[in-house]
Amino acid sequence: MVLVHHHKLGFNTKWGGKASLFDDTVTASVTLFDLYQRNRMTADPDHVGFSLLVGEVRSKGIELDVAGQITKHINLIGSYTFNEAEVTKDNTKGASSIVGKDWYGVPKNSGSIWAKYDFTPEASDSWAVGAGAYLNGMRQGNNTNTFQLPGYARIDAMLSYRTKAGGHPITAQLNLQNLFDKWYFEATDGGSNAYYGAPRTISGTVSFRF
Repeated sequence: MVLVHHHKLGFNTKWGGKASLFDDTVTASVTLFDLYQRNRMTADPDHVGFSLLVGEVRSKGIELDVAGQITKHINLIGSYTFNEAEVTKDNTKGASSIVGKDWYGVPKNSGSIWAKYDFTPEASDSWAVGAGAYLNGMRQGNNTNTFQLPGYARIDAMLSYRTKAGGHPITAQLNLQNLFDKWYFEATDGGSNAYYGAPRTISGTVSFRF
């Protein structure tokens, strides 16, 4: 079964479809979008140190998502986005104009994929392992597009064990972010500063359901 929706508000438009596959064990969706972010702060050319709410950024592209139970043991989630974010209105003129430039920090291509393997899915006591990749393409470091942040891929992983105590489910989970301790630039302030992503990080949680 495929569900299709169309949404349009002013200049903002979204169109999408969703399908259930493999006896409804997997769902896939696609969304086309053409969005405008208006009233962004831009410098007032007539009053130094002041700003005006006249800036505009257009974002258009496509999003693809898939999720489901691939086998009895394997669960998969994946997504991909192509996004062109462009400055369409700004106060600056002449050589300083940023109209037509890429909006900083937004990669044209990004995606993620995550898979989890449950060793005994039918049992109340079981181990599970998971791993995923998060990918971002090259991004502009500022709105004048004078420097770029290189693309990167970050790998995360998890290990969990579930059981029951007094009839209540308990799950203990260990999460590892940036498994290979990769150095990469995650973000920029839109000026001249860029920031590294977090190094390898290990965290644990225990959940108890009443």
